[in-house]
Amino acid sequence: MELLIMINACKIASASRVTAVIPCFPYARQDKKDKE
Repeated sequence: MELLIMINACKIASASRVTAVIPCFPYARQDKKDKE
């Protein structure tokens, strides 16, 4: 949600292009327990 707010703020400030770099964290999900 914060990313959308920042993109909207950049567009309001008349930015011609906005590039978002979003890293992928496959182990960040906590809904599944890892097998150890």
